[in-house]
Amino acid sequence: MKSILLVILFLFSFTSIAQTGNLKGRVTSAGVGIDKVSVSIIGTTFYTHTDSNGNYRLLNIPIGSHKVSVSFIGYRTLTEQVTVEENRTKEVNFEISEDLLNIEEVVITGTRSEVPQYRSPVIVSRISSKSFETTQSLSLSEGLNFSPGLRLETNCQNCGFTQVRMNGLEGPYSQILINSRPIFRLLSEFTDWI
Repeated sequence: MKSILLVILFLFSFTSIAQTGNLKGRVTSAGVGIDKVSVSIIGTTFYTHTDSNGNYRLLNIPIGSHKVSVSFIGYRTLTEQVTVEENRTKEVNFEISEDLLNIEEVVITGTRSEVPQYRSPVIVSRISSKSFETTQSLSLSEGLNFSPGLRLETNCQNCGFTQVRMNGLEGPYSQILINSRPIFRLLSEFTDWI
């Protein structure tokens, strides 16, 4: 009886291994391979990153139709339907384009989870380095003056401390993050922006 059970388990494990396939390919933008692009199958734990030439490989994927997502910071996310065949390696190449308008920016501060900026339930404004270059700002305070809804005020004429006002609210009601890290001072109302 035990030998029959072992044979059945062996056959079951062999058939489950045999019903897989592989994906490989290259991720490019304007014909150039991109390093560290995330390639994943939606709804599963199968994912990988591209190498320095933009090549990727996903192994032992269950056979059937899957949605493959290709994403990278600064590029538009691409989703494509791919059919994986048994014991075959399918080559699927992806061409991704730059997100020039920053439509697909992702914020984590509003909900503590990864959400596209346009779907965040909390208003989140992001200032890029291009804004500072365009306005030729020499300090952070000069660059923030060109953001809608922000105004910098000098609170202390003697010591020169400035305060950020967001939509008319005083400094303690706002939070400034640099690379997702908050800037704190002992007196949250006063922050030296120069």
